[in-house]
Amino acid sequence: MEAADPTIVWLIEDDPLFRHVLYDLLDDAPDLTVAHAFGACEPAIAALEQGELPDVILSDIGLPGMTGTEGARHLKALSPASHIIMLTVHEDEDRIFDALCAGASGYLLKNASSDRIVAAIREVRRGGLSFTAPVARKVLHLFQQQATTPRTDYGLTDREKEILHFISEGLTQKELAERLFLSRHTIEAHLRNIYTKLHVRNGIAAVSKAIRERII
Repeated sequence: MEAADPTIVWLIEDDPLFRHVLYDLLDDAPDLTVAHAFGACEPAIAALEQGELPDVILSDIGLPGMTGTEGARHLKALSPASHIIMLTVHEDEDRIFDALCAGASGYLLKNASSDRIVAAIREVRRGGLSFTAPVARKVLHLFQQQATTPRTDYGLTDREKEILHFISEGLTQKELAERLFLSRHTIEAHLRNIYTKLHVRNGIAAVSKAIRERII
């Protein structure tokens, strides 16, 4: 059986030393390839406009010129299929909320371990979400603040609601599989069903809708 194509990663980080550390870390992973390491959002946007399409973009928020959040909006508009993870020192709710609204699928703090960063890239590439634990709690609080009266449960099964609940707490697909004693393929099948029933395209939208309408 042929090996799967490597995940193409772009880095956007203005600190040269940290950018170099990230580059070496990710490029050492056998299933990841760092195609570009930019110091700002503008050259990344220009590369997208030239037709290059990354699978995952790992971006800081505090960047010279355009902020990482502003850049995420432009990048997602040009390449909706690219997944964006914010890797930053900021963990205030306003920044997290803005990043999610801009289309980010993950939000990690820069003190996350090397393994956690690599796992996050793999997770969002599969269509999942990835947050460090402190951020996951803030995301849950943000969505709860926007909760409304439910209209319907959309035909979600108890298992699907359970999976949504665990995702909202920041569990990865691998952790979900271990917690529920299910295979990764089964978890992925459940997630596809959840997205279809909720009429959404990704995990962020699914969790937001489920909490906003008090499904979970």
